[in-house]
Amino acid sequence: MRNTHTTTSSLPAVIQPAGETTKKASLILERKAKGQGRILWRLFFLLTTVQIVANYFLLEAILYSQGIEIVRNSFSYYSLCALFAIGSTAIVNYFVKLWLVDPLQLIKKNFAEASLNPETHAFPLVAVSGTDEIAQTVSAAQAMLKRHAENLMRVKASAEEEIQKISHYDPLTSLPNRLLFVQKMHEMIEAGHNVDGTQRRFALVAVDLDNFQDINDSVGHHIGDIVLKIVAKRLKTSLPASALIARTGEDEFLVFLPLKDGAYTARDVGDKVRHLIRHEPAKIYGENFPLRASIGISKFPDDGLSPEQVLKNASLALNRAKQDGRDTVREYLEDFDKALAQRLQILRDLREALENNKLMLRFQPQINLNTGKIYGAEALLAWFHTDAKTGEKKMIPPDTFIPLAEQSGLIVPLGEWVLRKACETAKEWEKQGLDWRVAVNVSGVQFHQSDLVALTREVLAETGLAPHKLELEVTESAFMSDIDVAIETLKSLKSLGVDLAIDDFGTGYSSLSYLRRFPVDRLKIDKTFILDALKDDDDAVIAKTIIALGHSLGVLVLAEGVETKEHETFLKEQGCDEAQGYYYARPMLLEDLLQFAAEKI
Repeated sequence: MRNTHTTTSSLPAVIQPAGETTKKASLILERKAKGQGRILWRLFFLLTTVQIVANYFLLEAILYSQGIEIVRNSFSYYSLCALFAIGSTAIVNYFVKLWLVDPLQLIKKNFAEASLNPETHAFPLVAVSGTDEIAQTVSAAQAMLKRHAENLMRVKASAEEEIQKISHYDPLTSLPNRLLFVQKMHEMIEAGHNVDGTQRRFALVAVDLDNFQDINDSVGHHIGDIVLKIVAKRLKTSLPASALIARTGEDEFLVFLPLKDGAYTARDVGDKVRHLIRHEPAKIYGENFPLRASIGISKFPDDGLSPEQVLKNASLALNRAKQDGRDTVREYLEDFDKALAQRLQILRDLREALENNKLMLRFQPQINLNTGKIYGAEALLAWFHTDAKTGEKKMIPPDTFIPLAEQSGLIVPLGEWVLRKACETAKEWEKQGLDWRVAVNVSGVQFHQSDLVALTREVLAETGLAPHKLELEVTESAFMSDIDVAIETLKSLKSLGVDLAIDDFGTGYSSLSYLRRFPVDRLKIDKTFILDALKDDDDAVIAKTIIALGHSLGVLVLAEGVETKEHETFLKEQGCDEAQGYYYARPMLLEDLLQFAAEKI
């Protein structure tokens, strides 16, 4: 994944095996040295014996050549031979030791110590006199060990410097990362005192680039990288030198700035950051990319007495800016904590209700305007939650928990549960002789993030429900993020035999050219147009146009939000095919639906 920064490096993994290799080499050298030592001692005794014998014969030759006669086999004869042989051998061995053995032992010692401490050359470098090959070899070996140690030290220092840089800085923008940012915050706060000794105030600005992922997806991560560099440069070059700036996420930046009493406020800083980002588009390869940002602000020590608390509160303010439509600035308020706690509690309770099968379905009948009969019902998720403190059981409104479920991704398993339960119910209707179909809403998140086609095929097979008895409703806004993928998904669903409907039609952005390509069976007019159709000419025209458009495309049209007889009359006059709303029935539990249907008959 691109546009991210790392805080760890593979360099330590490279250095560590080198140390282990050095230890292994040391053990191997030690074993070899011991073996070689035993061989040298044996060779030394052998050579000494040979020298003594050779010197013995040498002495006899010398005596004989000089005409000196000593009685053989006498004590004096053997004493003289022995002294000469041993003495001459000792003299030769002394020079051999001085010229060869000592230098070799020195080299061995140096290499052994270097293998144990490869990064230092603290072992003594004994000067060896002479210009022969042995002396030159010893000097070269010692120089090599010294250079090796110095090279290792340089490599280690460079590696440590690189590790430090990677672990504290963003490699793309060269800005501090979150770890270093928090450390610097601590330092700035500790050093930030006014002349009178009071604590200096700081503003923390959290920045999130709006819809940045669209740039990555549409033109590539390499363009996204350039955008991030442009934003970083604007912040670095335009904010005061006292400002601490960091990149802490894929499209997130932080700014920590000391406030000057009477000069500017935290809100001023946030507004300036927003202006720096959005005042002109990013120009890349001749293309203009408009930039927008959501910004959250918190203050030290007003909103928190520690850097961590101030960061948390700035993040809460940033989330509120996103919830309020993005491209805006929000300052932290204590209510944000309460709202977050409530949101987390709702999600915990909703997850627990899903896992323990505590959810229910309610059904709103759908009426054929030509016959006045029920031909199906829309399945709606209902959650009756028991309050842990009061023990009171109450229904949680869908507009309270559905948006949270979509933001958290919980909507995907919720949607699967609804689809499965609705198909099971429709199969029961079939067994009871009711020729109804069931309509199920599909969230935009579920449409794109789950394998909806495979899930639908699996549920139909498990429940045995005829495909045409199931209708999937998707809002037109869910299609617009990727039209081609949406069309392929709709075609795959249609190939299963299910009906497809565009929900809340008229509130989205789909064009007629795209609408012709959607393999849908039904358009559902959004209830806002129906509710005001009788008193607002514009809404009436929109409703008429959608009905005519649907019929021209050869699809059925269903109107939501029918609450009065006048609404029904208006729709019948315009040739609308179907309707649902409070005029007929409110959403109800399955038992009530069956009773309502019996009374309707």
